[in-house]
Amino acid sequence: MTATAEKIGSEMLATTLKIWGIPSDVRDEKKVQELIRARCSEKDFDFIAVLQEGVNIFVRWFEQSPHVIATGLELFLQVRRNPVIEGIKDKVNPFIRNACAVFIEEGIKKGAFKKRDPQYTALMLISLVSGLSFAHVTAREGEFEADIIIKEMSDLILGHLQK
Repeated sequence: MTATAEKIGSEMLATTLKIWGIPSDVRDEKKVQELIRARCSEKDFDFIAVLQEGVNIFVRWFEQSPHVIATGLELFLQVRRNPVIEGIKDKVNPFIRNACAVFIEEGIKKGAFKKRDPQYTALMLISLVSGLSFAHVTAREGEFEADIIIKEMSDLILGHLQK
């Protein structure tokens, strides 16, 4: 069970890093934040396109790996009862939240995003993804249309963030 939780946590980190084009083996939180800042400072960096691609990456991951998402949700439900799984969550969640917060901070600085609290907005984004994973696992056959979900989720996030 611990190995499964670690594997899913690692996949979630790798999927998150893919959004910003960061190699999946980079696990130092400060290094990841530095790489995100560097990427965001590139001349033609498009915050909106990256955000939309992030939604696309996660929705496609759910679509292609439903067994991983279902197992991840089962583990998530054990967080408060299993200290090993809680420890993994305590490493993965802040790592992802802080990476998202850096992206949001940079978007605010560059004028792409409205002024928002980066940490709470990152938490909101993670909550949307978590909720979507639950909806995906419990959906009936044919109920999960990835293209529609990508558009609706992107519109929802952009409505909150985009200037």
